[in-house]
Amino acid sequence: GSEGIAIRDYSKTQPQVTFINGVSGAQETTYVKPSENFFRFNMDGAQWSAGLGDYVFNEKGYETVATVGEDYSFIYTQVFGFATEFCQAGGEITERLWVPLGTKDFGSIIAQLPDDVDAIYLGLGGGDAVNFLNQYQQSGGDANLIGGSIMVDGTVLSSKGSAKNALIGVPSSGPQADTWEDEKWQAYVKMYQDTFEPEDRFPSPSLLGTGYYNATTAMMQCLGEVEGDLGDGQKAFRGCLSSLELDAPNGKITLDENRQAIGTNFVTEVVELDDGTLANKLVKIIPNVNQ
Repeated sequence: GSEGIAIRDYSKTQPQVTFINGVSGAQETTYVKPSENFFRFNMDGAQWSAGLGDYVFNEKGYETVATVGEDYSFIYTQVFGFATEFCQAGGEITERLWVPLGTKDFGSIIAQLPDDVDAIYLGLGGGDAVNFLNQYQQSGGDANLIGGSIMVDGTVLSSKGSAKNALIGVPSSGPQADTWEDEKWQAYVKMYQDTFEPEDRFPSPSLLGTGYYNATTAMMQCLGEVEGDLGDGQKAFRGCLSSLELDAPNGKITLDENRQAIGTNFVTEVVELDDGTLANKLVKIIPNVNQ
């Protein structure tokens, strides 16, 4: 997330170059002082939170929540998006705890977690998520959990050991749902699975991979439409990117006036499949989510 903001700033010094975001998701990247030559075909972390706050309050009955998040811009955006909807629904966030990226010892954080909340929201990803879950289980923690988008990504769900078992039943939201029966999504999953050997891939595409896939598809589609013409300040190419309706595997994507994605969000819950792997089961679809 923070690198995305830095590249946005850098793009302003290189007006002759077109920058297409990979999958970084801080809100500020396109919402605050956007760059005319920076395009983002993935929604930001707050957009990825759409539907989750309402779902956990009204459907799961969670009225009080504490949050734990990594101390950087993407997770600020995620917690902001969740908090906005959850609190508007009537929920209360009683405590917000922040940890540095790369934290290995979560003992002091776990000790600070309040006992009198209905659930704990976890804005963690990768190794941080696995470390927290392992240590939380070892400490006897058994609170209801809510996952940020990267907390339940394939990079975490496919981890080894008992930590992932704590995620079964955890509600979350993000730009895709593993079990979505849409034909285009299923074709994309099959293409991904057929491209890599089972030991070299996740059971289903990571949301990070999907983001890069969509950004690359948009770039290639527009290069084709303008027949490779990058003259005149790349005017035709950028015009195509700005007006493109990308028929992405996770739903149609268009860009707003800040060249920021408007797309579909998915509320999910983690389930264990028959083969023992974990997946995000579709609960609800939120269409046309803008900043």
